[in-house]
Amino acid sequence: MKSLEDISREFLKNHKVYRWHLKKVSEIPDKDIVRVCHWYVEDNHLHDEWNDFRDKEEQQ
Repeated sequence: MKSLEDISREFLKNHKVYRWHLKKVSEIPDKDIVRVCHWYVEDNHLHDEWNDFRDKEEQQ
């Protein structure tokens, strides 16, 4: 099962988000990446898409 951090990074990658406030997504620490993904989802109103993506990834 994938961790929430991995799922968050994958979601951002799928949306072509490679940087967040001048930091590379790949270099954002695990403790912060979930929060960054949350902010991205909130800012772009992607709640349903995030929930579907997360459910799908957690089932694999």
